[in-house]
Amino acid sequence: MKREAILQVLRAHPDNCIRSYHRGHPLGNGRTEGRVLVRHYGGLIPDEIVLTAVMFLEVQNALCVSESWGSDGLGGCTWRLREDAGDRV
Repeated sequence: MKREAILQVLRAHPDNCIRSYHRGHPLGNGRTEGRVLVRHYGGLIPDEIVLTAVMFLEVQNALCVSESWGSDGLGGCTWRLREDAGDRV
């Protein structure tokens, strides 16, 4: 997905977001991390689209962390469009 397509999904529904997760020590072997674009489209179960690191970096400047959970070993956060970036990004 390109930058504009990701931003379009985030603008389409107020519950759309990007969720990141991690498991394992930050400097240890076997650390797992990733990001998914959560898309609500009217169904009960939202779609999850896996984002590569490059895809996330393309939109990161338009996002802010709205929720964090967990610790260094297991956790994640939710990224949403910044209020000031929603229409002009």
